[in-house]
Amino acid sequence: MLVLVAGCATTQPTQAPSAGPGRVQPAAEPVPPEYRAAIGASERVGLDVYRRDHAASRTTDVLLQLPGAPSLQEGAGWLTQDVGNGVYRVVYLLGRKEDLRAWAEADYHVSSDSIVDPHLISPPRPLSPDETPLARAVQTAMSAEWLRCAERYNVVTRPAGGEDASIHVYLLPARMEGNSFPQSGFHDFAVSADGSAIVDHYSQTKACLRSTASPPSGGKLHALMATHLTSPVPTAFHVFMSLDYGMPVYAVTVDNGLLWSIDQGHIRSQGKVSRP
Repeated sequence: MLVLVAGCATTQPTQAPSAGPGRVQPAAEPVPPEYRAAIGASERVGLDVYRRDHAASRTTDVLLQLPGAPSLQEGAGWLTQDVGNGVYRVVYLLGRKEDLRAWAEADYHVSSDSIVDPHLISPPRPLSPDETPLARAVQTAMSAEWLRCAERYNVVTRPAGGEDASIHVYLLPARMEGNSFPQSGFHDFAVSADGSAIVDHYSQTKACLRSTASPPSGGKLHALMATHLTSPVPTAFHVFMSLDYGMPVYAVTVDNGLLWSIDQGHIRSQGKVSRP
């Protein structure tokens, strides 16, 4: 079974552990206790980032069909907010910097994968007090220096939650082709609550890696495999990739020599990597 390998030295196709018929998971090892909290956070955040990105994708397709809707090139991006009960509200922006306005919005319902009440806002309204710092946080992150591994990026904003008032801005390399599976160039910026200053920055990879896969004629890509250098456990981005690409991701964390499987929003330990 061919997979796309992303490592620090090679990106050649190789064999990966089989997901089996019906994507049956290989037997999992117990997750070491010291990693359980981090694994839980990766699963929770990765699922939420995926849902916010998917909500924007679905609502964009609907809103751009409405009479009078501007093109994506005319717009200034979007903000996706969790309004509760499995509903994400996507607000679309026009303008520049401090003069951003909302020109359309729609609700995405997770349970039914449906769009509710897509509509244009005429005239475009000023951003709300909740929306303004989110939009400013995106501008702050985009103006920083970061490893760009794709021509176009999708952006997800998400409040840290709890006692942490910071805003997280996730930069996700967009898939431009059906055989494109980006594994590098993902970023998580933690930005101050008012959106004006970067508090922290996590880059998933240290370099850009090949992101396309071409299985033999009649073949099918069943999984991805990555050597992961920047954290001891798989991240929210691994969870996002598995959900967005619709296939398992296998990651070897170099820090501890563990093999992990990430599939359908869940991270499982496969134990230590055997070395010759």
